[in-house]
Amino acid sequence: MSWVTPIGSAPEQIDYRLGQQHGCVVGISGDAQLEYRTDAERPLIWIGQALADLGVEAGTELTPEQFPLARAMMDGYHPRTGEQLVEHKLGVPVEAKVPVAQLVRMIEGVAREAKVDVSEVLRHRQGRWAGAASKRMLDMFNRAKRAVARQGEVAMLRADHAGQLADAAELRLTTVWEPGVFEAAAAKLSKTVTITAEDGTQSEKVVDNRIIVGNRGYDITLTLPKSFSVLREFVDEETGNALDVIYIEEGAATFGWLETNTAYGMRGHHGDGSTAIKVPGNGFAGWAMIHPAARPAAGRTHGDPHWHVHYTVANMTKGPDGQWSTVAAGGRDLMRHIPAAAKLLHGSVRHVFTQRYGIAWRRSERTDQWEVASIPDAAIKEFSQRGADIQAMLLDLGFTEQDASRSVKRMVKQETRRAKENSTEPQSTRREHYRQRALDAGLDPDLMVQNAHVPVMPEEATRTPTVLDLAIALQDAERGLTAHSRRFSRVDAIAAVVDALPNGATHASVEALTDRVLEHNGFVPIVHSSSDDNKAGMGERHQLGADHMANAQLYTTADIIAAEKTIVATALASHDDQTPIRVSKATAELAAATIGATNGFALSTEQRRELLNIVTSGQALDALIGGPGSGKTTLMEAARVAYEAGGFVVAGTSTQGVAAQNLQAASGIPSRTVAQWRWRIDNGNGLDGIDVLIVDEAGMTHDRDRAALYQAAQASGTKIVEIFDPKQLRGVGCGSMITVVHQMIDGGALLDNRRQADEDERAAVAAWRDGNYTEALTSWADRDRLIIGQTSQDTTAAMLATWIDQRIGAPDPHTEMRGLLMVASTNEQVDRLNASAQAIREVQGELGHGRTYDLPGGHTVHLHENDHVLVRINERNTDDPDALNGYRGVIDHIDDTGHLTVTWTRAVPGGHTRESRTFDPSYVAKGGLTHGYALTVHKSQGLNIDKTWTGEDDQQRGGAVLFHAPGADNRSFLVATSRHTQAVWTFASQQDFETSQDIYLLGEPNSTFARRRRVITKMVERAADTEVNANDRPVLVDLKKLDGRFAERRALDPDAPMEERLPVGAEQRAFAEELLRDIWNGHPGVDAVKNGKAFGTVARLIGRMSSSAADPRNTLARINPEIMLRPDVQDASRLLIAVLKRAESRTTEPAPSGAGSTPTREAQMRDQVADLLREAWDDHPNTDVVIAGSAFAALAQNLAQAADSGYNPRDLLAGIDPEVVGGKQNPAAFVAWRIRTSTTTAASVTSTVSESAGPHHAAGLELLIPSYERTMARLQPRASESPQAVTNGPKENRIYGMWPSWLPHPPKPTAREGRERALAAAAATDAKRIRARVAHLARTAARDRPEWVEQLGPTPEGAAQTARYLAALANLSAYREQHQITTPDPLGEGLPGHQANAGYEAALAAEQQARRATKPGSGATESSASERPPNRQAAQSESMKDVHEMQAFLKAQQTGAARRRQELHRKPQGPEQGPRHGH
Repeated sequence: MSWVTPIGSAPEQIDYRLGQQHGCVVGISGDAQLEYRTDAERPLIWIGQALADLGVEAGTELTPEQFPLARAMMDGYHPRTGEQLVEHKLGVPVEAKVPVAQLVRMIEGVAREAKVDVSEVLRHRQGRWAGAASKRMLDMFNRAKRAVARQGEVAMLRADHAGQLADAAELRLTTVWEPGVFEAAAAKLSKTVTITAEDGTQSEKVVDNRIIVGNRGYDITLTLPKSFSVLREFVDEETGNALDVIYIEEGAATFGWLETNTAYGMRGHHGDGSTAIKVPGNGFAGWAMIHPAARPAAGRTHGDPHWHVHYTVANMTKGPDGQWSTVAAGGRDLMRHIPAAAKLLHGSVRHVFTQRYGIAWRRSERTDQWEVASIPDAAIKEFSQRGADIQAMLLDLGFTEQDASRSVKRMVKQETRRAKENSTEPQSTRREHYRQRALDAGLDPDLMVQNAHVPVMPEEATRTPTVLDLAIALQDAERGLTAHSRRFSRVDAIAAVVDALPNGATHASVEALTDRVLEHNGFVPIVHSSSDDNKAGMGERHQLGADHMANAQLYTTADIIAAEKTIVATALASHDDQTPIRVSKATAELAAATIGATNGFALSTEQRRELLNIVTSGQALDALIGGPGSGKTTLMEAARVAYEAGGFVVAGTSTQGVAAQNLQAASGIPSRTVAQWRWRIDNGNGLDGIDVLIVDEAGMTHDRDRAALYQAAQASGTKIVEIFDPKQLRGVGCGSMITVVHQMIDGGALLDNRRQADEDERAAVAAWRDGNYTEALTSWADRDRLIIGQTSQDTTAAMLATWIDQRIGAPDPHTEMRGLLMVASTNEQVDRLNASAQAIREVQGELGHGRTYDLPGGHTVHLHENDHVLVRINERNTDDPDALNGYRGVIDHIDDTGHLTVTWTRAVPGGHTRESRTFDPSYVAKGGLTHGYALTVHKSQGLNIDKTWTGEDDQQRGGAVLFHAPGADNRSFLVATSRHTQAVWTFASQQDFETSQDIYLLGEPNSTFARRRRVITKMVERAADTEVNANDRPVLVDLKKLDGRFAERRALDPDAPMEERLPVGAEQRAFAEELLRDIWNGHPGVDAVKNGKAFGTVARLIGRMSSSAADPRNTLARINPEIMLRPDVQDASRLLIAVLKRAESRTTEPAPSGAGSTPTREAQMRDQVADLLREAWDDHPNTDVVIAGSAFAALAQNLAQAADSGYNPRDLLAGIDPEVVGGKQNPAAFVAWRIRTSTTTAASVTSTVSESAGPHHAAGLELLIPSYERTMARLQPRASESPQAVTNGPKENRIYGMWPSWLPHPPKPTAREGRERALAAAAATDAKRIRARVAHLARTAARDRPEWVEQLGPTPEGAAQTARYLAALANLSAYREQHQITTPDPLGEGLPGHQANAGYEAALAAEQQARRATKPGSGATESSASERPPNRQAAQSESMKDVHEMQAFLKAQQTGAARRRQELHRKPQGPEQGPRHGH
C-alpha cells in the first residue's frame, strides 16, 4: 500500500520528518504513521528538480546543519535568500479565539426584541457611515452563525471580530462570556518579537500573532510487496545490496513520474464560474528517507522486512512566469496518481528482476499482488506480524504463562510463532534475525532464494500480453476497469495495464501500451458536444474530466453504454396500458384487507396507495422507494396476493441469497438470487412463465444485471417491480441507475418508518435520512446513545462493555443473535470486535473445544464449540439444508477430524425454524465460516434486529445494534442505525475523526462536551461529503445521449419526499404565497418560506388541504410567522410542511379499527400536549418550534407517561425555560429528554428511598456487600459444595467475570431446606443486585474513564486483554464503592484495615491485572499457578452469569446524559441587552 499524507501546518510535523529515524506504521496512512523509530536508517537525501532553483543539489545528503534550509523551504521561503516564495494561509491561534454561540444567540435576541432584522442591529456606530448597515459586520456575523450551525456550542471566533460584533450590538463582555475569557483571548491576538538591526542592536516589536494554517507539504510513501523485501533479506549481502540499489533507483524513477505529472501550479481563481489556468512547474523540492523494515511488533527488537521510502516535498513549484505556487491542484491530483505510481514501481522492479535475475512471479491469494513465486504465502504471513489478526497477540494480553499456552493452542495455534529473543543474541544482524525467524517457522530461506532464480525461463512465463489480450482483460465485467465503476480515467488505465503484466515493464513502455489499449473499440472516450455541435463544421469535442488535472481523460466500455441504453429505453417505453398484467381496484382492496386480517393490522395509507398504484397499472416496469422500516415487505406480500388472485405468477429476486430467502419467507414470493436468474437467462428459459418479477434491494443490483433482466422480461412479457432505497447502500458492481428509472416512470415511495418502537429513535433515523445529520446525532447524544471517547481503544472497550450488558438474560444464543448485533464499516474493525468477543467468552469459560483451521493466503481461523459464526460461502445440496452466505449460527460440535456442526435460525412463512448442517474442514479452509459476533454494514443490510428479552435486573434488552462508526459513509451510517427495533448505540472517538492538524488548529478539547461536539462536526462533514457518488450518474448523461424528457426529469431531486418529486405549477405557488401573505399580514416569514427549498411541497399541501376538509387557513393562523425567521430554522419551508402535514393527518386518518386506531389516539394526544405547551409557555415563540419538531410525538408520549405516573404535566412544562430550548439543535427532542429525565430521576430516588427500608435492597455496595456477607456467614457449607462457595476463605487473586472476586458465590437455594433455604434465597437476591451494580459501575468506568481509571494506563487494544481489563475494572469499581473511595488512587490512600482485608487483596490483584492488560508483553512474565481460570463447568454455571451482569444500562444512560446536560447548562442562557464598555 502506498499513500500521500498532507503534512499540515504544525511545525513539529516537519521536525519529525527531519529526524534520521523517521518512522511509520506500514500500510496506515495519516498521522498514525508517526509512531516509531527503526534501526539502521539511511541518511536523508535531497530530492526534486525544483531544488536547482533553490540553490540545493538534488541527490546529496541532507545533513543536520542543513535542517534550517529544509524548514524554510517547507514554510514557503527560499532556503538561501529568505525570500518568501509561497504565502501559506495564515490564521489566529485557537488561544486568541472565544466561544461564539452565545454571542450569536444574544445578537439575534437584540434583533428580536427590537423587532428588526439583524442587519439593523449591526450598523456603523460612528464615522461617515454612521447609522448605515455594515456589510462587513453582517458578513462576520453570518460566518459566526454558520460556524455555530456546524459546530454548536464549541464554535470559536477570533476575539477581535467577536468584540466588534458585541460592540455593534451594544452587549457587555460580561454578559456574553465569563469574566476574563475575552480579555485573555484578546491578549493572544498579538505577540512581542525581538528585532535585530544590521548593527546588532535589538529592540522589541508588537506584531500580529499569526500561525500557518495552510498545508506546508506532502509525505509521499511508496512501498513494495512483502516478498520483494523478504527476498532482499535472504540473499547474500552482496546481492542484497544490489537489490537495494534497484529498489532505490526504481523508486526515484517513480517519484520522477509523479513529479512530471503532478508538479504543476495554477493561476487564477477556480470555481464560482471562473476557471484557473494550469501552468507547468519546475518540479518538487524535498527529501527522501528509506526504510528497510516496518515497525517492530510487540516484544521484538526488529521490525518485519518491508522496504519503503518516504518523500517529503514542499507545497510549492515555480511556473514559467517565475512565480511560485502550490502544487497538484491542492494535492488532489497527487493523491489521484499515487495508486498508479505504486503499480508502476512494482512493475518496473519486476521488469528489472526478470531481465537481470530471471525471477518468476505469481499473484498471491493473500495480497492480490505479484509476489516472488518461490516465497510462499506462509513466509509473507510470518513476516507480516504488524498486519496479523489481533488474535495473534494473545501472549501479550495479560495472560499467565499457563493461560497463554492454553490460549495459543485453542485460539491462535500457528497464528503466533515467537521469535528467538534478541537478548540472547546481542550481536546478531538483522539478516541473521530474519533467517532464524524463518527457520523457527519451518521455512527454508536458502530454498526460497534458490528457487527464485529460473536459469531458463519458459516462453509462457516471459511472454508479454498483447494489446488484444490486455483490452479483453481490462473490459472483463468481473475484474476489468468498469467492474466497479461505470467510468475510469487514463491514470486508472495505466495502473491496470502495468498490473496485468506479470514481468512488469518500464514506465514509458507502460504509458505507450496503455494508449494503444485505449484505442481498442471496446473502450469509449467520454466526450460531449459544445453548444455549437449542431452547426456543421463548428462543433468541437471536449473531453470530460477535470481539465487542469493530469491523465484525467475519462473512458467507459461499450457494454456499459449498451446496458444504459437498454435501461433508458425500457423506462421510456413504460406506460399504464403497456401490458395486461394488472388487477382491478376491487381485487387490490380485497388483497389489502386479506393481509390486514392475516397480520392483525391494516395497511397504512401510503402502503394502500402504492399497492393500488402498482397492481392496477399495466406498466411493464415499476419502481418503488422503500425506506428502512417502511413496511415494504408487507406491501410485497399484498401485491403477491393481489396478482395471484388475478391468476398471475409472481417471483422474486435479490442480490444476496439470504435477502432472497427472507423475501420468500416474509412475503410468500418464491425467490432466487439475481445471479441465479442471470444463469437461467443465459443458459435456460429466461423469465418464461413468470408474469411479475419483484426485485428487492434493487439499489444493490448493478446495471449489467438490470439490463439483462429488462431484456429477458421484454422477451417473456414479464412485469418488473423494483423496490429500493436511494439512501441506503449501493451495489458493488458498475453502478445502479434505479434512481434514474424511478424518476422517469414516476415511481412511488414508502417513507413512514415503523421499525423502531421509540419515537425518538424514529425521529433520529428520519432526520439522518433527510440530511439533517446534526439533528440526528444530537438526538442520539442527548439520549446517551452516541458514545465519544478519546481513543479508538476507549470506544472499542465501551462498545464491548455495552455488548456484555445487552447479552444479560438472553435465553439462548439464537435469540441473542436475532436481538443483538455489532456492526462496523471496515473488515479490520469487524475482525477486532469478533476476536475480542470470542476472547471475552473464552475467558469466562463459555466456549468449548476448539480447533484452528488454515485458510487461503496463510491465514488461520480458530473456532470453538458455542462460538457464533457467519456463513460466508453458499453450500447447497439436496441432502442437507442449504447454507447461504449471510447466515449466522452457533457451533454445536467439533469432532476430532475437524468436522463441525452448525445450527442456525432461518426465516420461514409465519416464523422461524432451526436447521443444522455438518461442514467438513475443507469448507472452513476455503473461507466458508468466520466469527459472527460482528458484521460489516454491507452484511447487515436487510436485517431486522427485533428479538428482546428481560435481564436478571428486570430491564429489557435486545432489539439492539452497536455501531462502530469510523470509516462509514453517509449510506452505511443510515443502514447501521436503522436495523434495530429498540436501541442503537453509535461509538466513535476523537482519534478516529480528528487529525494532528485539527489538534494543532483547535487545541485539545477542554471537556467531554467539547470533544463530543467536535466529533459530531466531523461526522456531519463526512456524511455531507459522501452524499453523492459520481457512479450514480449515467454515462449517457455525460454523452448528451438522453432525450429531452429524461434531461428534464433528471433535474429533479431523486431523494426528495414523494410530495416533492413532481413539479408544482406557477399557479399553485402563487395561490400558496397569496394565502400566506393574507393570513400572516405580509410578515417577512412569508419570504423565508417562499425561498425555502421545499416551497413546492408547501404549495402542493396547501392546495390539497384547500380542496379537502383540512382547511389550511386555521392551521396557518395558529402559527407565529416569527419562528420562520429564527436562526435555528434552517429551512422555513420544511418547518411549515411539518405543521401542515400534522394538521392534514388529523382530518384524513381513516376511522379507528383495531390496531389502526393508534395514529388517531396519538394525534389527539399531540393536540392536547400542544395546547398544554402553549398554556405553560404563554405562547412563547419557541412553542411552535417545539410542536413542529421531529421529536414532538416522543415529547407527547413522555408527558402522557408522566401524567400516568402522577406528575402534573403543566408543572413539568413550566419547569423548562423556553429560552433555553431555542438554543438547541433539536428543541422537541430536548424537551422530551427533559421530561423523561425529570420523571425517571425522581422515580429512581423514590424507589431507592422506599426500598431501602426493605431487607434486601441497598443504594450502593457499601450496604449491599456487608448485608450479603452477613447472610453468607450464617450459612453452613454442604458436603457437595466447595468451602469457598459459602465462606470468606482465601481465594485466587485472578480476576474473572463481573463479580467481586473476594466474595463467595451464593449457593443454590434448591439444594437446601428450611431456614437455610430462606437464607440462600436471600443471598441469591442480594447477589443479583450486587452483580447488576458491579456491572453498572464497570461500564461507567470504561466509558467515562475517571482519574483513577486513567492511573491504570490506556485502554488496551487486544482481545483477551480487553476482557481481563473490563473484569479488573469491575472489581476495582466494586471495591471503591464499598469503601467509599473517591481519591484518584485506584485503591485509595491507606484506609484502616485494608492490608488485612481480603477485599483489599483482591482489589490489589485487580489493579495489577488491569495494569498488565494495558502493557502488552509484560503480562506473560508475571505468571503464577494461582492465575489459572476456573474449571470450565464451574465457569459455565457461575462466570457465564457474571459476564452477563456487566452493566445496569439504563442507570448509566441516565447519569451520563444528565452529567453532559449539566455541563451544557452551566453556559449563560438567554440574550441580554444593554450598553457596555468598549474592549
